[in-house]
Amino acid sequence: MVDHLEPIPVAIDADTVAFYLEVPRSHVVMITVFFELYDGVGTVRTLDKEGAVVCVLTTPSQLQDCIGVLNAIRDHVAWVPCSEPPTEA
Repeated sequence: MVDHLEPIPVAIDADTVAFYLEVPRSHVVMITVFFELYDGVGTVRTLDKEGAVVCVLTTPSQLQDCIGVLNAIRDHVAWVPCSEPPTEA
């Protein structure tokens, strides 16, 4: 985990930006539901169910809206940014 709580955007390619987040296991479904409510802002993928690491994928044009959603839901989903993107096994 990192000391600050701002989401850290990671450019995957020219069209995709990712946020890697650690969330309590009990909040994985909740973060997914919030992003389903904000249609088109981001898509949530669970990367590690045991460690509760999720990835929120968005586009450069939706980047600021995605950050806004992440900050808006912080009272309901206790996420923190991962210190570095997970590596594939």
